[in-house]
Parts: sequence; structure tokens; C-alpha cells
Amino acid sequence: MDETFDSLEMRFSEQRYRRLFEAARDGILILNPDTRKIIDSNPFMTELLGYPRSELIGKELWQIGLLKDEAASQATFRELQHEHYVRYENLPLETQAGDRRDVEFVSNVYPEGDRQIVQCNIRDITERKKTEDRLRLLESCVANLNDAVIISEASPLNEPGPRIVFANRAVEKLCGYSIEETVGRNPRFLQGRNTDRHVLDEIRDALVQQKPIRRQLINYDKQGREYWVDMNIAPIFDNDGQCTHFAAIERDITEERKNAEQLLWRTTFFEAQVHSSPDGILVTDHHQHKIIQNQRLTDMWGIPPEIAAEANDSRQLAWVTSLMRHPEIFVRNVDWLNAHPDKVGRDEIEFLDGRFFERYSAPVIGRDGHHFAESGPFAISLTAKAMKRKSPSRSPSWTRPATASSPAICSSASSSGTKAPSTSTAAPPAI
Repeated sequence: MDETFDSLEMRFSEQRYRRLFEAARDGILILNPDTRKIIDSNPFMTELLGYPRSELIGKELWQIGLLKDEAASQATFRELQHEHYVRYENLPLETQAGDRRDVEFVSNVYPEGDRQIVQCNIRDITERKKTEDRLRLLESCVANLNDAVIISEASPLNEPGPRIVFANRAVEKLCGYSIEETVGRNPRFLQGRNTDRHVLDEIRDALVQQKPIRRQLINYDKQGREYWVDMNIAPIFDNDGQCTHFAAIERDITEERKNAEQLLWRTTFFEAQVHSSPDGILVTDHHQHKIIQNQRLTDMWGIPPEIAAEANDSRQLAWVTSLMRHPEIFVRNVDWLNAHPDKVGRDEIEFLDGRFFERYSAPVIGRDGHHFAESGPFAISLTAKAMKRKSPSRSPSWTRPATASSPAICSSASSSGTKAPSTSTAAPPAI
């Protein structure tokens, strides 16, 4: 009776093993340790390699591409006999179709009855290796970015968290702290007296809501010096949708801020000069968009406020030409200036009410010779003439401007002419 029970138990055990053997999602090969040849193979090996089981039976490992050659096979089996265990990572394997697969190879020797058996487990790690390669590439890119990258844990947000778990090499260049000095601390150690509390509150609110945020603020380096950073923070979520980390990309914008402040000062100074000028001044681009126009121009020409406030100069131009005695000359001069952005012009305009204006036009050119807005934003400086008496007319003049030392308009307020120019066109080049 006991023998019958043992026999049944053995049979059930073999059946369970066989089901596991055939259902396994790893390739399994059974080898004869004396001949090194395959004596059994599970279905997944056929799926992995593309060879039917009949073509695998009787082959050595090197013959199906698992080892480099017969010498490598012999060396592996010698190690197996000595250690009873062999493991290879990232073993290249070529399928019957010629595709490359990366596999993890584990081989064990175990007794089966009165003989030894070699079992080889082959796991396809191709996708895992691709993922690892992508991660290594990404890590290399992040590590070598010019921008500082700091990754911290998502919680806790309060002290002592959030703890920094990664910092790239650019962090040391930015703040003077090494990677070793940065990792393990929380980002607050870079803040100081002039770090804007309001901005920090906005960042914290975004972190609590697990939303991206971009702000600029003052941090302090290892020597205690202030520097401005443009900080772009984004939450990182895992496959379950849980926020696990925050990644901050930080760029030093200290010089940009200084330049912006200087530009703001220069612009403010320039605008103050324009608006306090006794001349009417208008700067437009080649699309007739107004860049700046002072109140003096509006007052001199009696331009309705709603037209003066428009960004485009088209309706204002139509209004002004309707007041002129010779609008066709004025329009022709404007068109010529638009077509010749490197020229300056000076002419006189007569209004129907008898007033005269001297107009000086010039392109806006930087010290490097660059035409701002390319086709030539130009400045128009206009000076009102209250005189009514007639005098010989002066023809318009058109010349190439000298390069400005900085982006600015060129203006003139001379008062030589008192009579409208002749309707005969002597320039551009002789209107």
C-alpha cells in the first residue's frame, strides 16, 4: 500500500514539475553534463529562439548561440562541475530569424536519481536592457547639462524634507556645493535673507497641489553670494499615478537680470527724453506698428485720442494726410523711406490751415549696424512752425545715416524752412 502511495506521489510530483516546466515564461534547457548536449527544452525556448524543440534536442549550447564557441562551452562546464552554479548577465543571443536578444543565463547542476543533470534557465532581458540603456543615456545627459538639476523626494514637504536625492555636476558650478554636500539636504539650504518669501509660498502651494511651476528667485552660494535662478519645477509620478519626486531645473540668470535692469533704466530714460521733447516724435516698424509716439506729436497735429492710441499707424497716417496741402508728396516720401531703410530724410510739410512742419526721418540702427525690426523702424521728428510768411522753399534731402552708438531714434528740431516744398518731385532720389 505504501509503495502504491509513494508511486502516486512521485507521478503527481512529476506532473506538477512538467506543468511548471512547460508553463514557465523563462526558457529552460536540460543538459547531459557528460555530453553537454540538450536532452529537453520547454516551449518558451522555441518561442524565444524560433527553433522547434526537435532542432534543439541534441545540440550543445554554443550551437544555438548561447555560448561563443565549443571552447567557451567546455570552460563553462568545467566551472559548473567545480562550482555547481554559473551565471551570465547580458548574454547576447541570436534567434533563428537573425534577431538579437539579450538574455540572463543561470545554470545549476543537481542530482536526479543516480545521475547528475544540468538545468539552464534563460530569461529574456532585452526590454529591460533597453530601458537600462535609455536610463543610462538620460542620466548621462542630465549629469552633463549646463543647467543645474536637483531631484528631491515628494514628501515630507516640511522640515527635514524634502530630501535631495540627486544633483548633477552643474549644481557645483552654480552654487559651489559639491554633489556630496548637496544630496541628503533639502533645497532650503540655498535660501537666505533676500529670497522672496512670496515666491517661496507660491512654489510650496504648487508642490502641495503636485503641479509644475516656474519662478525666479534669489539663492545663495557656498560663499554667501547672492545669485538669481530661473527655477522650473515639475512633479514626477510613478506607474500608479503617485507623486514620488520633484525635479527642479535651475539656470543662473544673474547677468540677465542685471542686463534687464540696465535696459529698463535706459528705456525709461529714453522714453522720458521722448515725452519731454519739444518735437513730435513717432517710431514705427515696417508693418506700420507704432513703437513709441509722444504726446507732442498728437497735440501738434491734432490727432484724435482714439486714433493716437491705436497700435497701427495706418489710420493715423490717413488722418494726417487729410490735413496736408500736398498729401501725395508726403505719402510718396513715406513709401520711399520704407523702401530704403538705410536712408535719412528731411523735408517740410504744409497743412491746409497754413502751418508748416519740418520733418526729419531716420532708421533705428544699433551700434553693430543692425536694423531693428529689419526693414527699418524709423524715427520721425517733427517741429511745428508758427510762421505764416512765405519764403523760398527747400527741397527734401535724402542721405545715408551714420550708425547710432546704441539703439535709439535720430531726431532734429531745426527751423530753417517756412514754406511748403514745391509739388514737383526732386527726390527720392529727388522728390
